[in-house]
Amino acid sequence: MPSPLHVLLIRLWIHKLEPVRAALRDAGFDVNLTRVDIEPALHAALTRRAFDLVIHDPDVTGLPRETIEARLREHRHATPIVTLRSLATLGEAVIRAFAHLRN
Repeated sequence: MPSPLHVLLIRLWIHKLEPVRAALRDAGFDVNLTRVDIEPALHAALTRRAFDLVIHDPDVTGLPRETIEARLREHRHATPIVTLRSLATLGEAVIRAFAHLRN
């Protein structure tokens, strides 16, 4: 059995983790989620470990995608970022992101 994906979730509300986890599980992914919503927490998370994937909720106005990309570069992480647009299409977006990495 493959090991779980380590996913960094940029999202405001902790109570909304389970719908994200369920959407990924429905798409066939086993995940360990780490949620952050402010830049110091992002820095701390990236210092602790490398992530397989970043899911960015654009409603988190304090962490725009450009900031996330800059922090990933600073930590030398080549991690794909998926924008969370809808839980219904999240699994497909993750699959596309990983397929793009292989090409």
